[in-house]
Amino acid sequence: MVEHYTFIRIFKEMNAENDSVDKELKKVIEFIKQRSSVKKNVSYYTITYIDRGDVDGLIVIKSKDEKSVGLEAEIIKDYIVSSMEHLSAKIIDKPRKHELIKIPRSSRFFVEETALN
Repeated sequence: MVEHYTFIRIFKEMNAENDSVDKELKKVIEFIKQRSSVKKNVSYYTITYIDRGDVDGLIVIKSKDEKSVGLEAEIIKDYIVSSMEHLSAKIIDKPRKHELIKIPRSSRFFVEETALN
């Protein structure tokens, strides 16, 4: 069976302080962990990059059920947009090369997979 993917791009609002952004990113991760305990057939991959005022992130949602992937993406995007003051989110169809976040060579690069199968 084919696996389906949806991508959510995370953006930092202008003039947001890094401490505030860090706190909100942690809230987003906790929300995704809660969702993963409810949705057993969905996997979530989160990638965030924080460096000197620059924050970029990508959430990849994977499932064998195309409907589940789309619904989860909408729920997570809506949560970020409505609940976070310093972050915004947008669902992107497929990341092109120029849309992918850069992978820095620093210790402030976090990759986390949350999946309960």
